[in-house]
Amino acid sequence: MEEVKPEVNVIELKSTLRGLTGAIVTKMVWLVISLISGALTLGWANSTMVSAIAASQKEGYAYLFSSPSKTDAYFVYIFAFVLFATALFIFFAAIADINKAHEVNLVYLKEGKIICTTYSFPFQKVVRQVHFNRIMRADVYQKSLDRVFGTGTLGLELITYTNADSETTDWSIPHIIDPDSARETIMSAMPEYTGVLIKTS
Repeated sequence: MEEVKPEVNVIELKSTLRGLTGAIVTKMVWLVISLISGALTLGWANSTMVSAIAASQKEGYAYLFSSPSKTDAYFVYIFAFVLFATALFIFFAAIADINKAHEVNLVYLKEGKIICTTYSFPFQKVVRQVHFNRIMRADVYQKSLDRVFGTGTLGLELITYTNADSETTDWSIPHIIDPDSARETIMSAMPEYTGVLIKTS
C-alpha cells in the first residue's frame, strides 16, 4: 500500500526564548569573564600606579613622570578599559538576542514561499519574503548547549527554476524548539519530485 503523505500547507516556525537559551548563556559567561578580568586588571593598574607614586616620593616627583611603572600602569588601564568595553558590547548583544525571540517564519509549501517577520532593537519590524520551487535540503545545526535544551537552527536549501537554469538560496531559521521534528515535517510534506534537475551555475 502506497504511503500517503500528510497534507501540510503552512508550517509556522518561531524563534523562542528557550531557543535562545544557549546563545544567551554563552554570552553571559563571557560577560562575567570580561567583568572579572576587567576588575582584576583595574586593581593591578591601581597597585602599579600606587607603587609608582610611592617611588616618586623617594626619588622626587620628576621620577613620577619618567617612571616605567607609571607607563606600565597606563597600558594596564587601557587593557582594563578594553575588557569593560567588551563586557558592555556583550551585554547589548545579549539584549539584541532577546529581540530575536519574536522571529516568525511561515513556510508555504504549496505556494512555494517563506515569509519571515523579525523585530530588531528597539522597535523595528522587518518582513522578508523568498519564493522557491522546491526545498532540496533541510539541515539541523546545534551547538552543545542547543542539544541540552533541545533547540537549534534549521537551514534550508531552496531551489528556484528559471527558463534555462536554476538558482539555489540558503535560508536559516534560528533558535527554534525541536528542529529535528521541524525538518522531518517539512521534508515529509514535500511532494515527490519526478523531473530532471537543472545544473546550477
